[in-house]
Amino acid sequence: MIKSSFRALFAGLVALGLLSASGHIKNAQADERQDTLRVVSTSGINGLDYGDPTRTQWVMVATWNMYDRLITFGKKEVAPGMFVDDLTNPVGELAESWIISNDKKTVTFYLRKDATFHDGTPVHAEDVKWSFDRALALPNMKSQFKIGGMTEPTQFKVIDKHTFQIALKKPNRYTIIDLAVPQASIINSRLASKHATADDPWAKTFLKMNDAGGGAFMMNSFKPNEQISYKRFDNWKSGKLPGFKKVIFQTVPEASSINALVEGGRVDFTTDIPLKELDRLTAAGNLKTASLPLNNVIYLVAMDSSHEITKDKRVRQAIAYALPYDSIYKGVFFGKGQRLDGGSSFSPSEARFPQKFPYKTDYAKAKQLLADAGHPNGLDITFTFQVPHADFAEPMAVLIKESLAKAGIRVEIQKMVGPQFAEAQTARKVPFFAFRTVALLGGGAPDYWFRVFWNGSWRWNYGNFQSEKLKALLEENGKETDDAAYDEQIKKMVALAFDDVTVLPIRSGSADVVMSKDLTDYTAYFIGRHDYRSIRRK
Repeated sequence: MIKSSFRALFAGLVALGLLSASGHIKNAQADERQDTLRVVSTSGINGLDYGDPTRTQWVMVATWNMYDRLITFGKKEVAPGMFVDDLTNPVGELAESWIISNDKKTVTFYLRKDATFHDGTPVHAEDVKWSFDRALALPNMKSQFKIGGMTEPTQFKVIDKHTFQIALKKPNRYTIIDLAVPQASIINSRLASKHATADDPWAKTFLKMNDAGGGAFMMNSFKPNEQISYKRFDNWKSGKLPGFKKVIFQTVPEASSINALVEGGRVDFTTDIPLKELDRLTAAGNLKTASLPLNNVIYLVAMDSSHEITKDKRVRQAIAYALPYDSIYKGVFFGKGQRLDGGSSFSPSEARFPQKFPYKTDYAKAKQLLADAGHPNGLDITFTFQVPHADFAEPMAVLIKESLAKAGIRVEIQKMVGPQFAEAQTARKVPFFAFRTVALLGGGAPDYWFRVFWNGSWRWNYGNFQSEKLKALLEENGKETDDAAYDEQIKKMVALAFDDVTVLPIRSGSADVVMSKDLTDYTAYFIGRHDYRSIRRK
């Protein structure tokens, strides 16, 4: 049950150590403030294993900060003390270096010889192989590895304790950068294997609640969907030591409570401030605010093609023509970010993604499409969103309900907590919903979007789009070396997405942050979540 604003605020303050049990504000010592980063979010972390199919998106925050990967990305500064990940600049993390063979089908990685896991166990190439074998064994991880050309455990080879090799069937432009994603995190295989069983050979039960990493932060304590605290791993060798010895991440379900915490100076950092509040806080000038572009993030509505209500393409197109694009852009996003509606043609002229979809509000066209689909009197549908997305999805839902009614579509609004939504969406029980999604490597190449969000059987194929034409295009595209031919394939993919409209992008994303004025060196992590490692206090 979602707490009231007052209870959520009070609980958040107590959990963050900002109130004593009697309600008195503690006088924290200066050194404690200097060494502790206090973060709040409306989102909950329901586990620590990125391979769990029921995980919330925010599990990637824990994965990113607790585990290393072979590869990471360099940074580029976009404002004073503000950085974004540069997906065109892969650099070593656990891997000190790597060599690509002349035929581009073999990649050999040389691991740091002084790296250890959090329990002191040395990191060996066997741990990398076990972690990658595990990724291929878990369906929601396997799809990501396939993008990098890694589909079989036999492709992974241990040369010696600190040398690891990947053999590709054919050259793949994604292989290196695909090793920088959360799915490629390196697990302490010797620790995890102690907790494996015949029924659970990959230690999913253990890893869901326990730390088996070697990243910059160690899990200190964890209460699913409530709070997680981390402490710095002072023996971390894969980068510069974080500026904070401790990070406390607290879930406070209501945005109004987060506003009070931030403005009162009781927390240091959040990305869960509505855009309207962001404007107000920027104008007030008491906090540091920023809105950094993320071209691999989109806000969307999805219509599940496998659901009885939305399986007919004409119904999906009718909904697309009944959406109130202007009202959403102005009333929900306050005119910020790039609109993705109102394109001029169903035949795209540019080989890029995201780009504007060719839909605009047209109630007459929506009604005709419904009639053609056998719904002359309209239909009833549920529009769902999860609590962590309520800042944009709740006002969007109200506007959508009002607008779709003009086309004869009667909407019931349904709000779910994060884990409940994840389970329902995985089970294909939500026909029409709002979401904010991240294309991990979408800032690098447009075909990535279609490999993840318009393809496959996993939950990230939000509209459950199944197309043999798209599969053939992706197969051609994966081995294409001619730029002109690649561009033509992308245009065909975009045209399929335009017409089938299982996923309808509304707006490109941004990292909207509010932080204490004494924080600096924030990096907008490419997955659109928190990277605690670079932040420091002046």
